[in-house]
Amino acid sequence: MANLTEVFADPSSRVLRTFLVVDMNDSTAMKVENPEAAWITTLGWFFDHICHTVTKEDGKIIKYVGDGALVVFNEEDATQALSVAIAIQEGIKEENKNRLVNLTASIGVASGYARLFSLEHQGEEAIDFLGSTVDRAFRLCDAANGNAIFADADTIAAARMNRVRSQVGEVLDRVISDYQGQQQLISVKGFSSPVKYHEIWWNKDKYGVSTQFVTGTTNSGVKEIVPRQPRPAAVGEKPVPEWLHGTVKRWGADYGFVTDGREDFYSNTDYLFHADFEVEDNAEVVFTVLDSLAPGKSRRAENVFVIGQNLRGVVTKVDPRGFGFGTATGQGGREHDLFLLVKDVPELKAGDPFECTIGRNPKGPIGEKVRIVD
Repeated sequence: MANLTEVFADPSSRVLRTFLVVDMNDSTAMKVENPEAAWITTLGWFFDHICHTVTKEDGKIIKYVGDGALVVFNEEDATQALSVAIAIQEGIKEENKNRLVNLTASIGVASGYARLFSLEHQGEEAIDFLGSTVDRAFRLCDAANGNAIFADADTIAAARMNRVRSQVGEVLDRVISDYQGQQQLISVKGFSSPVKYHEIWWNKDKYGVSTQFVTGTTNSGVKEIVPRQPRPAAVGEKPVPEWLHGTVKRWGADYGFVTDGREDFYSNTDYLFHADFEVEDNAEVVFTVLDSLAPGKSRRAENVFVIGQNLRGVVTKVDPRGFGFGTATGQGGREHDLFLLVKDVPELKAGDPFECTIGRNPKGPIGEKVRIVD
């Protein structure tokens, strides 16, 4: 495997591509609220559906990220990328209609230059891409509501929109321009300027942005979609941290890197919430973020919880509806209030010491498979 510094210095590593990111909505809740036998079938169908749809249009799945995927198309294939996005959503709609699955997904598509490189892992070599175009596809996917397809302005410019079709559009006899929603501006994390995008109108309705965003107005009076501002903490109230979900990219004896699929974060054993956590490459984690220690360095992942490992604490509250809360103590006396799933432990009460398996939801780590300990 070539040195990545040399690869990135080679002008030929800069390539023009179209990237598609698809992500299942509310997949964590699906896993928490249903037995594994139910949700594992849904996930299996979802990944198979993505793979079959992408392969038919000469796309390539670069990697699976969380409960979704990053797909790449060649520079002349922006049209195929939009066709794949529509076909993925149409397939999901049909399976939902037949009650074979119950899910929605969001899709972001972006075109432009990225750096192509290869990574070797356990004797196998796989290609990957870096760059703002890839990040833009991820951010548009994050911003898109369930069922929505967001394509950046460069994708619309590169695609032959007269070849974009959908089943509903054919029935409604839509003209070419009807598939391309009005250009919008959206402010997304990591981009200093708003991203120009269009929603692809593949169904009867448009789906818009996720509830994380609202429509605002810039200083110049232009409408722009901006992140919804969190409620400020009241006096004496702890601020709510933003939790990221990702995997361990690589880990040595006492430090390494974790990734959320968009950015790599430095971490070490001191940043693990608990010193007993065992960290292995590709382990699933949730974490909060600290700024880098110096300009040009990676930002840092702290309060790292390793999904699937065990943690102990003390119950603070039990709700008869099957959930509760507990306090876990980590390194250096750090405490974390943990949401607990306790419906299978009816005898649990406040003050009981407990052990749980770490899971996650959109708000961070949670305690699953809770059991009382001595």
